[in-house]
Amino acid sequence: MGFLDKLFNAKNNALIDALKDLTGKEQAAQQSAPQPQPQQAPAAQPVYTEDEPSPSGWSWGEKMPDEDNQYNFSGTYDQYFDSVLRDAFPEYEITFEETGRQGRYGYIALPGKKITFRKDGATALIIELISEKSSKKKLREDCKAAGIPYLRYYYDYHGWWNTRSYVVERTRKALNL
Repeated sequence: MGFLDKLFNAKNNALIDALKDLTGKEQAAQQSAPQPQPQQAPAAQPVYTEDEPSPSGWSWGEKMPDEDNQYNFSGTYDQYFDSVLRDAFPEYEITFEETGRQGRYGYIALPGKKITFRKDGATALIIELISEKSSKKKLREDCKAAGIPYLRYYYDYHGWWNTRSYVVERTRKALNL
């Protein structure tokens, strides 16, 4: 006689009854417990064609805007910001300074730029151009402690274009213009 035959023969009816009793109690407890609400399926994402722009913000989105931006500029990201800022704010003395430390085997901290706006000898604004992978906060904290306005632009954030109008308008607001 096999194992299952022994398990389910008449001598083991007590075991089967006990199992039925246990599962009956579990089912009753499950039925009296609040039932989770069925989750709604996520809304289908719209499909966009090349002729139809994807939704985007002022300076972000999957499709490059027609406006001048750091990615359709014919130079590096720092040359782009230099061009835009000097053109839009000629009344300020604007200096660029390298950030990130170069070590023997490459950068110890991610490279970036510190841009300082001065007018009449006073610092009016500091802008930091950094990688999205950077977690640096020291310059921002130093500016806050000194009461100097601070902005941060990421030069490698996917889908973020840093369009000319965005950079100028955001910088203008930081300068209270």
